[in-house]
Amino acid sequence: MKKTNVYLLIILVVIIGGGFLVYEIITSSGEVDSPDPKYQYQIRESRVVSYDGGEKRWDILALRLLEPRLSRDDNEARMILEDITEGKLFNRGKVEYRLNANRATYYKSSKNVNLEGNVILKQKSGEEIRGEKLRWVDRSQELISNEDVWVKLLDGDLYAKSMVMDLEKDIVDFSGGVEMEFDMRGAEEDEE
Repeated sequence: MKKTNVYLLIILVVIIGGGFLVYEIITSSGEVDSPDPKYQYQIRESRVVSYDGGEKRWDILALRLLEPRLSRDDNEARMILEDITEGKLFNRGKVEYRLNANRATYYKSSKNVNLEGNVILKQKSGEEIRGEKLRWVDRSQELISNEDVWVKLLDGDLYAKSMVMDLEKDIVDFSGGVEMEFDMRGAEEDEE
């Protein structure tokens, strides 16, 4: 009788220990909110979250995440997200822009991001930047477009052939056939 009780006790301990192990694995698979400063990115389902110095830089959710591939140009591993449903670009820990695009390519080692196809960046203020291709260069903290961009301002629109935006310094340089249309408020009052 004693041997049977010992065997039952061992089986019970193994079952309870296994249950705790399974529970720990399931509950610890949540997203990390405050990563180590060396933490660069996480890939979950169809989502890529990147970090810069421990702070979020990108949070991109898409309908599809394609397999990691090596770039033909420089053999750098990359993640390709298609049909972006929700994207955010952070600056100093806060959302600077909300993002929509057909495709985003995240390069793991350089932390650069290429946005393609109907790219729209929206600020909380209502201003928007639109284009077909935008490139984030992480080393210089710049958004770059070498193609036509349209910027919807609060009181007008700006068109340019290219743009370089320094996110950290809050400086935007437009070049190449820059045109601006804006509302001239107060002009009638000055004429009287």
